Amino acid sequence: MELPKYCKKRKSKKEGVYYAHCPSAQMQKLLKISYKKFDNIKELRAYADDCVKRLKDSLRKDRNEVHVDPNTVRGLVHHYLSSSYYLKLKPNSKASYQELFKFGLDFVVRGSNKSFGEYPYRNIDRAYVDRLNVCVEQSASLHKVFHLNKVMRRVYNVGIKHEKINYNPFTMQELTPPKSGRLNTLWTTEYLNRFVQTADEIGYSSVGTIALFCFHLSQRPGDIRQLTSKNLKNGVLSFVQEKSVTCRGKSPVHLTFNLNQEPLTILLNRLNLKHLSGLCSESWSETPLIRYETTGRILTKYNSIHATQVVREASGLPKELQMRDFRATGATNLGLAGCSTNELMSVTGHKDPKTVQIYLRNAEEMRSNALAKLASKNSANHNTS
Repeated sequence: MELPKYCKKRKSKKEGVYYAHCPSAQMQKLLKISYKKFDNIKELRAYADDCVKRLKDSLRKDRNEVHVDPNTVRGLVHHYLSSSYYLKLKPNSKASYQELFKFGLDFVVRGSNKSFGEYPYRNIDRAYVDRLNVCVEQSASLHKVFHLNKVMRRVYNVGIKHEKINYNPFTMQELTPPKSGRLNTLWTTEYLNRFVQTADEIGYSSVGTIALFCFHLSQRPGDIRQLTSKNLKNGVLSFVQEKSVTCRGKSPVHLTFNLNQEPLTILLNRLNLKHLSGLCSESWSETPLIRYETTGRILTKYNSIHATQVVREASGLPKELQMRDFRATGATNLGLAGCSTNELMSVTGHKDPKTVQIYLRNAEEMRSNALAKLASKNSANHNTS
């Protein structure tokens, strides 16, 4: 019979055959237990199992971890997060994975009585994944469907390698990246105007205002929707980029924009419109600049996603268009207008020229503009001489 972990069979002339529990150094330190003898293997097994359970509970409490059922999808994700496949990812990738996991595990498929993360991972089949994809696309976007499937496929593959499961329902064989994916989706001025006009007509002026700010300032929606009265003084807007604070290894990025200057006066005028007054408690020390019509408070991330989807569908715009694409659109427009890399970085808040290049689209058009400017400059110099 195989002995439990940390247990040994011993024999001595004085005591004969006996069993001993030899705790690890970690057990001795955390549980304050020491070497112990047993005559009965049944008692030894019960004691050893109890020690292992107590050690796990102690380690979990020491790391402030919440108990996760290992048989659920959440448990499988928890196992993946402790694997080398996840630990070797870059900080930005880890942050993206965590955001997707939070969204996916808490997501409730229409008709289900519990969230995706609470299902036993062995019960997740292709039919369930298809229903999950349909519901995620309807409530969020096709981009979210693609990326959620991508990370869950990796989670299940690690489970297969560690012999926890032998089937991966997230094959992605039927899924292809959206035709207008994040790397080439841009908002045109026509799209923006139609979006803002529709937002005003159906009572979601708040997301229309966020769209205008993101478009003209090349900022993330998350930073714009959290602006309060303390960020705007005498027409000068100042704030700290949230991502620069939360991402490891990055120092806070402070940005300032004078909304009294053209073409940013449109943003200041937008904040003064009566239909943006909303509801607000006078006891608040910081009044939201952009208030959600339903609550009169700052829009949450999920309020913003829902409202954007409603306005986009009502205006008949392509579903690939996302609020996050305004940042790339703004940066591209600045590049097309002839801004240098340093000038772009001063607006977007990037500190690495390689990073700001990721947000630029229409490289071919920019290249043509640059050559045209060079030719024009050379021609002017030649005429002068």
